[in-house]
Amino acid sequence: MSEVGISSDAIFTEQWAIYRKVIDCDYMSHVEIAGRLATEVAGCSPLRVLDLGCGDMEVTSKVFDGIPEVSLTGVDSSGMALSKAEDMIAKTSIRGMFIESDLLAYLKNEGPSFDLILAGFSLHHLQAGEKQEFFNACSKRLAESGRLLLFDCVRPPGLPRSVTLQRYLDWIESEWTEMSLREKEQIRHHIMTSDFPEENTHLLEMGKTAGFQTQEFLEEWDSGVHSLLSFTR
Repeated sequence: MSEVGISSDAIFTEQWAIYRKVIDCDYMSHVEIAGRLATEVAGCSPLRVLDLGCGDMEVTSKVFDGIPEVSLTGVDSSGMALSKAEDMIAKTSIRGMFIESDLLAYLKNEGPSFDLILAGFSLHHLQAGEKQEFFNACSKRLAESGRLLLFDCVRPPGLPRSVTLQRYLDWIESEWTEMSLREKEQIRHHIMTSDFPEENTHLLEMGKTAGFQTQEFLEEWDSGVHSLLSFTR
């Protein structure tokens, strides 16, 4: 699951080492998140899954491998990421297809329905109005009783964006010890120009506005800066 802000092939190539280091060092709790996702989907089969901002699908593939009758559509703006995703899925039992597209553009187009939509560390790159469009479109693309699982960077209650981002950068400086100074500077630039996290309550309200019948906070990680939310149609 990659980030919307790292979208073009050129940027993807430049940032790949950083992306891999974040995953390999588990700086953003991908291992625990994948474990919780696996718990949430256990026993759900057959399952039509849409993974928005799928990246190379290393995390997602671990969630669904072994579950019978899973068909997965991965959407990402980077063709290079999708090529790696195809290689990853080929090693699993998952039936997969991949589409190179901006996630909002894909959602707004006419297309198939899904039982489950995943969006990981991508929504916080959209502006508030675009986030509401995202929820509206997800609701329309889900089958009856379908579910959206969203895990993302979030803003603590009452804190402005500037303070939230500085706290996040301070956390990176302190905890992401395997990153070089150059890598941290690239991360800082990306965060300051592309990250617009929302409070959990704001995201839940957007889901309600979009017509989701239930909106739930499930779990948080890394002192509350990353959350998992569930929305059921």
